[in-house]
Amino acid sequence: MVISIRNAMKNKLYLICLGALWALSLLVTPTAFSQPTTIVIGTGTSTSNISPYNNYYKNSWTECIYPASAINQSGVITQIGWNCATPYAYNMSYLEVYMGTTTSTTHSSTSDWMPLSALTLVYSNTSITLPNTSGWQYITLDNPFEYTTGENLVVVVAKRAPSYNSYPTY
Repeated sequence: MVISIRNAMKNKLYLICLGALWALSLLVTPTAFSQPTTIVIGTGTSTSNISPYNNYYKNSWTECIYPASAINQSGVITQIGWNCATPYAYNMSYLEVYMGTTTSTTHSSTSDWMPLSALTLVYSNTSITLPNTSGWQYITLDNPFEYTTGENLVVVVAKRAPSYNSYPTY
C-alpha cells in the first residue's frame, strides 16, 4: 500500500489480516510544503488472491491492520497501492476503501471488525477494472486520510463484482 506522507455464504466473505506478507505501499506527505514519502509495508514474499480485493468472492470486505512501527511517520495519505504478482483485468461494479486507526494489533476473532462509524471513506468507485499488468497498482484517494504516528492503520477494501476469479494475486 502506498501512503502519500468468515464466510457465511459463497458470495460474501469477510477477511481480517494483520500486517501483510504481500507488500503494501503508502504515499505520505508530512506537511503541505514537503515532498511525499513512499512507505512500503510488508516483504512481498508471498502472494494471495485474498487481499486486497478478495476476488475469489463476488462480494467482500477485507480489513487489515498495518502496524504503526511499519509506517513510523505522520502525514496525509493520498494514495495506496498493492504489488500485483499475477495480473488479470478484473472488473468490479463497486469498490470502496476506508481507513481508520486503532490501538489493537490483532483481531481477537473473525467477527472483531472496526465499526464503520470509526472509519473514513477515502475512495469510492461504481465501476472499476484492475489493470492487466504486474507491479504496483495504485489508487489515488478521493479523500486523503490524516494519519498520526503511534496508532496502527486500518485499511478496509469493500467490493462487489459480477463474477469471482482466482486472479489477480498480490
